[in-house]
Amino acid sequence: MNLDARIDHYRREIADLTPPATFREEVLVNVYRCLLQRYDKEHHASHQALT
Repeated sequence: MNLDARIDHYRREIADLTPPATFREEVLVNVYRCLLQRYDKEHHASHQALT
């Protein structure tokens, strides 16, 4: 799965699992949010380095 597809998948999963019905879903939502935040920070930093 390429990066864009993975990001779309995480966003869909967050939307589908919000609000979480189980502890497992709550953990998944938190993991997906952390991964997206990390991507946003890295993407923003690399974008700034190019400008």
